[in-house]
Amino acid sequence: MYKDYWYVVLPVHMTTSALWFGGFYYSVRSGVDVIGLLESIGISDKLLTPLKESSAGYFALALALYKLVTPLRYAVTVGGTTYAIRRLTAIGWIKPVPSRERLKEMIQERKDNIQDRFNESKQHYQTQLKEKKTQVLDEMRRYKTEMRNMKNKVKKM
Repeated sequence: MYKDYWYVVLPVHMTTSALWFGGFYYSVRSGVDVIGLLESIGISDKLLTPLKESSAGYFALALALYKLVTPLRYAVTVGGTTYAIRRLTAIGWIKPVPSRERLKEMIQERKDNIQDRFNESKQHYQTQLKEKKTQVLDEMRRYKTEMRNMKNKVKKM
C-alpha cells in the first residue's frame, strides 16, 4: 500500500519527523534534564558519556532523543500514513489504486492508442511523401519538356 501511495508517505513522514524533532528541541530548550531522563530509562554510559562531557548544545541533545525514538517515530509515520490515505480517499482527493488486472488493461489501452497514433502519422507522412514525389517528378517532366522546346527553337534559328 505504501509503495503505491509514496506521495502521501513522504509528507506524512516529513511532518511527523519535524514535529518529533521540534518537540524534543523545545523540551531540551525548556530545561528538561535529558541526560537524567536517558539514564533513568537505562541507556548505557558509553552512549551518554559524549553527551555529558561535551558542551552538547540543544540541537545535539534533541538529535540524540530523536534518534533514540526512531522505532516509535516510524510506527507513528506508518499509522499516520494509513490514516491519511483512508481520509484522503474518503474525501476524494486521491483515487484508490486500481487492481493489477485493471492496471494491465490501462497499460494495454495506452499502448494500443500510441500504436494507432503512430500508424496514423506514418500513413499521413507516407501520403505526403508520395504527393511531394509526384509533384517533383511532374515539375521535372515539365522542365525537361521546356528544355527540349528551347533546344529545338535554338536549332531552328
